[in-house]
Amino acid sequence: MAVVSLDAVESTLITPAELHFMLNTSSERRSRVVCIAAGKDDAAASFERSHLPNSVDTTSHYPVMLPTSQVFAAAMKRLDIRADDTLIVYDTADAGIYCAPRVAFTLTHFGFPHVYILNSFRQYVADGYPQSSAPFPPPAKPDDDDATTTTLFPFYYRVADDSTSIIGFQELRDLIISSGSSGGHRSYQILDSRAPDCFFFSGSGAAGVGEGHMPGALNVSVTRLLDANKNLLPGPELRDVLTAAGVVEGKLTILTCNTGVTASILWLALRVSGYAVVKTRLYDGSWSEWKDRAAHQGLIVSDENAN
Repeated sequence: MAVVSLDAVESTLITPAELHFMLNTSSERRSRVVCIAAGKDDAAASFERSHLPNSVDTTSHYPVMLPTSQVFAAAMKRLDIRADDTLIVYDTADAGIYCAPRVAFTLTHFGFPHVYILNSFRQYVADGYPQSSAPFPPPAKPDDDDATTTTLFPFYYRVADDSTSIIGFQELRDLIISSGSSGGHRSYQILDSRAPDCFFFSGSGAAGVGEGHMPGALNVSVTRLLDANKNLLPGPELRDVLTAAGVVEGKLTILTCNTGVTASILWLALRVSGYAVVKTRLYDGSWSEWKDRAAHQGLIVSDENAN
């Protein structure tokens, strides 16, 4: 773990060149910089082949839904990730940008102040920066000592997790019902990052997920936010994509997808683009929950011409 300067980093997103500079420049800064390998279970083998030197592997610690504060604190303790660390989150080289924004969102939700996303490890490898194939260090031995956890995460017990950064089914349902047929006059907007074939009923889509969308939702497919190398687009290009999709500034913005993972890429895109929304809230259950609980209430739109 290196002690480096973050003075040159001005965005949530960090480039391979900026990361390399940080990891090779001394600084008086006391906080550690920890590189976190983010991915689904099947990503572990890819990380074993190639990852940033001295990374920690969080694959087994994050369910798709946000963990409770207690589960989160215990996981951070086992990984020896501390409240004042600077965290660099990245995906596998195969993925480009995919799970890292979800991990970064989770870390931010639970109060970590210095969280960055590498754009991307795939680009880092292509640019020829140092890699490692050494085994990940084993997590620290689990410990039920609450006092130790409190010492490690003093902020964690002083400040509750940011419940306003997420929205649950009931609150979202009530919001949609209360807006009725107000159309473009809604005080909020819903952005859905799923592929168009899933967003609009087409008879195809992810198996078991179902098709359609929430009333009033806008489709901003995650593929439109990435370039050909699966890196996040630059801020001005992201603004163009968001504007073309009908996204406006000055509104509460609710983010959704299949399971809450790629909705976090929307969260990142809004931050990088500088879009001035009132507040972003991620619907953690996303379409997987909505299709099961809202279908019988007439709250699924499947007509491409309806919204």
